[in-house]
Amino acid sequence: MAQIVLGIGTSHSPQLSTPPEQWVEGPDRFKRPGFELYSIPQGERISFEELEARATPAIDKEVTIEKFRARYDECQTNLAWLTQTIEKARPDVLVMFGDDQKELFLDELLPSFGVYWGNEFPVIRGEGRLSALPAYSWDQPRTIPAVSDLGRHIIEHLCANDIDVCQSNRIEAGRSISHPFAFVHRRILGDNHIPTVPIWINTYFAPNQPSSKRCYELGRAVRAAIEDWPKDLRVGVVASGGLSHFTIDEELDRSMLKAMKERDTATIYGLPKKRMQSGTSESNLWVATAGAVEHLEMTETRYVPCYRTRAGTGCGMGFATWN
Repeated sequence: MAQIVLGIGTSHSPQLSTPPEQWVEGPDRFKRPGFELYSIPQGERISFEELEARATPAIDKEVTIEKFRARYDECQTNLAWLTQTIEKARPDVLVMFGDDQKELFLDELLPSFGVYWGNEFPVIRGEGRLSALPAYSWDQPRTIPAVSDLGRHIIEHLCANDIDVCQSNRIEAGRSISHPFAFVHRRILGDNHIPTVPIWINTYFAPNQPSSKRCYELGRAVRAAIEDWPKDLRVGVVASGGLSHFTIDEELDRSMLKAMKERDTATIYGLPKKRMQSGTSESNLWVATAGAVEHLEMTETRYVPCYRTRAGTGCGMGFATWN
């Protein structure tokens, strides 16, 4: 029987691969499509200029080059820690939860949940997509092994238990796997390409974003599917995404991590949707992973709020392990 032996949570922001000297950003960046900013804690759409006008003097100590360098170094240490953790656990397979941002799923079809069951998937630098960024690809294309039979088994098990999912076993030529999965292979696994089953959750795009409760229950159902798999495999489960961005919400990040550690499903189910928008919505990938590894202990969490501007923009970087 397959057994989940490890859980990993990691942020995957391009900021993790951006030299700290380049962290300084002005408002023009946040006027681009896709950079939706929300007020904290109201969860209302807001402009960069309005956020900056509301800033308190306390933010000034967070946006110095010295703090940028310290935060960057801390994050690199944490990524190396996750690499070492995976190497020590020796999983045969990684089941990863990630989202897609118009890389594979476009407006004509955008499923709430999806599972990939091909034999392999590409990591390439696709023009005009997130996969073009160095954080999510190598200079030359690579092919990552997938676990087709386990992927199909998860699909069948989920559908048999009233969780309908989109399925895919092929990626169109010229496209790369969605950036959350590519990031883990590029920045954490390196040349150690552990076979992977990607699971997509549409955290980002209304109107069919699943609730935190649905994501947690999906994770539980994925665990049941894995444990029902007859092959003797050591399985790791990975969340790739989050935490809060593009406006950092430290209170939300810390309360969510605490609830996961304590298996506080009431708090997890009640995560406020109005604050789980834009990039912060990727935190539901962690929620799904917490459901999948509920039988394990959340042994360590590391949180690094990486501010970039006086408006409080940046990314709340999270790193965690379940053993």
